[in-house]
Amino acid sequence: RRLKIQFFDLLERPLSKGEATRFAQKVGGLLELVDKEGKTYASMGLEHLRLSDERWLEQLQDHPDLLKLPLVRLGKNLGVGEDEAAWKKWLE
Repeated sequence: RRLKIQFFDLLERPLSKGEATRFAQKVGGLLELVDKEGKTYASMGLEHLRLSDERWLEQLQDHPDLLKLPLVRLGKNLGVGEDEAAWKKWLE
């Protein structure tokens, strides 16, 4: 299938608060966007903090390497992280 693919460099153009919020609503909350296994999460000591949603949005904008990638949008479907099974289901 021919699908239109767009690549965004999050270091050049960080994810907006609105985009992050839309993804978070679809996947179960802002913490689902965070790569809790990543080096940045550990080095910032975020596992020990309780942050408000507003503060998480700021962290995700300031540190795009905290995001669980890829962020995938196909029509009304949104996904976070590598989920090949979900992507295939979207194409059925």
